[in-house]
Amino acid sequence: MRAFVFIELVAGIVILGVISIACSKILLELRKKEQSSYYLAANMLNLESGLLQVEHLLENAKGIRFDHNILSFESEGRGHNLSLKSDILSLDGYEILSGIKSFRAYGVGMDWVIEMCGARKCFRRVVLIYGDE
Repeated sequence: MRAFVFIELVAGIVILGVISIACSKILLELRKKEQSSYYLAANMLNLESGLLQVEHLLENAKGIRFDHNILSFESEGRGHNLSLKSDILSLDGYEILSGIKSFRAYGVGMDWVIEMCGARKCFRRVVLIYGDE
């Protein structure tokens, strides 16, 4: 009778061990997915924030030109350059956003379309230009 209780105890411990290992693997996978979705969401928010910054910069800009990843414009009497070099978007040499894979701008009539792409997602925003250029 004692041997049967001992075997039952060992079997119970082994079964609980197998269940705990399976549960820990599932929890680790969930944690990895959560981190991945967090970094993706943070990257998307950074791209949206960068587009809003560029839109704000171009609201009263004049003489807007885009050539070879450099957006040149004049605002408040001063010339500015917004450029992409090795995944870093900078304004007049100061970094405003990192992790950018591509940056593009093109005119549609008097308005401009700004496009930024990160690792997985691209965002586009139309900047309405009012008044004379």
